[in-house]
Amino acid sequence: MANFCARVPKNSLFCCLFCFGILFVARHPPFLAQSATAAPVSKQVIIQDKVPGGVLVQGQVYQVTAATLILDILGKQIDLCDLPVPCEAVIEYLPAHGTAPECLLIETQKLLMGADPDGETGRRE
Repeated sequence: MANFCARVPKNSLFCCLFCFGILFVARHPPFLAQSATAAPVSKQVIIQDKVPGGVLVQGQVYQVTAATLILDILGKQIDLCDLPVPCEAVIEYLPAHGTAPECLLIETQKLLMGADPDGETGRRE
């Protein structure tokens, strides 16, 4: 093997390694995406309203998926339809560029004036 490498021009060897790297990247994009995935962010917010598939916080929609854990004031798991709004909550989410951030956790801290404890917003959709 050492004799082979000595006989091959270094430019050719570099070119082969470079091409192999390009092919690897082209065939394994999820490998690169996983390393670029952002860490979850946690912050205290006021959830103003519920929208289809999410919640509204300071004019921005945060996605709520089937994997999102939503807890009421007592720490009991609830569905999005049962989340009383407006409310103070701690949310944990994955930041996203170009799309709505995805909520991993919504933990209700305090109901605000006008919030229905049953989760109804007072309007019919």
